[in-house]
Amino acid sequence: MIISRSVRWKAASLLAFACFARVPQADAQIHRDAQFVVSANTGIQTTVNTRVDRVNFELFAETGNFSATQNLGRTDVYDIGIAGRVWKRFRVGAVAAYTNQASTAAIDAEVPHPFFFEFPRTASGVSTELGHREWAFHLQGQYWLPLGEKSILTLFVGPSVFKANQELVTSILTTERGFPFDIVALATDTTEVVSITAVGFNLGFDLSYFGLKQLGFLGKSERLDHLGVAVTARYSRAAPGIELKGQFQPALELGGTQVVGGIRVVF
Repeated sequence: MIISRSVRWKAASLLAFACFARVPQADAQIHRDAQFVVSANTGIQTTVNTRVDRVNFELFAETGNFSATQNLGRTDVYDIGIAGRVWKRFRVGAVAAYTNQASTAAIDAEVPHPFFFEFPRTASGVSTELGHREWAFHLQGQYWLPLGEKSILTLFVGPSVFKANQELVTSILTTERGFPFDIVALATDTTEVVSITAVGFNLGFDLSYFGLKQLGFLGKSERLDHLGVAVTARYSRAAPGIELKGQFQPALELGGTQVVGGIRVVF
């Protein structure tokens, strides 16, 4: 059978077009067909938690008290994670996140009088550089949705385990301002690091982009098909109760709203 030149040209053109079209499609599927995703992020925790600890103490055969108010504000957050495909678009992942900050506590005290009962004097002061260090280990069930050829939206939810060290004011020392002892001043304070482990939860979403090779500014290496960039919004929380000097205090708020960005590597 004789095949005309025009038919052969059309067949070759169709084959070339199919091969050309197949290359970007294969590249686009690398991140979707990946069995594992590794992530590394940095960003900010936006939640501001205010806590007030109230402690009673004995002085001059009477009970006094003080309150220490501190704000745990916005801080940097760092995390790394890995996720593996278990079925179709479902993955199971684990993320380890870390924050570290220092705060100032405003102290307001009612101090018993050395001679008169129920005649407290007031004193105030500050305690600075109170450390808060927090590790969070998030387990996640993940479900991902493709957005176009290069982007993926991942939704996640799961339990979290928090390990935190929080420095709190536990006692104060006051000085008298001479006769008739109606003025008292806060001389110093004592702090204690409370270590606590608590179970909570996490949920949020991750939006990733795997078109870096097409952008061109990083070159055209095939390795770029395995590299992406992403932004994650995550909310996590745990609120364990604590004690100071055997006295119950408000729950220690752990976690919060975090917005981070970083890289993704798929394989």
